[in-house]
Amino acid sequence: MTKLIEYFLKIDQGLTPATDPFLSFYFFITMVHFLHVIVGMGLIAYCRRHAFARAGAKEYHTLLENVGLYWHLVDILWIFIFPMLYLVGRA
Repeated sequence: MTKLIEYFLKIDQGLTPATDPFLSFYFFITMVHFLHVIVGMGLIAYCRRHAFARAGAKEYHTLLENVGLYWHLVDILWIFIFPMLYLVGRA
């Protein structure tokens, strides 16, 4: 939600992806990350919904581990994206 507010504030100031290459990169990278977070939240919700019914199944444990790995990968990528865009860049 905070990212959407930030997008609207930037666009309201006339800063769009067409303004310059940095802003194009900024909007693209942050939107791709946002989409991956949404997918991760959906996967976590799926695992939670089926936790009690399939908790003992080996396949469920593999799914749960893979979803956890995916979620942490998205988190680790943000650790690199954040300084690249906010501390080095001009956004």
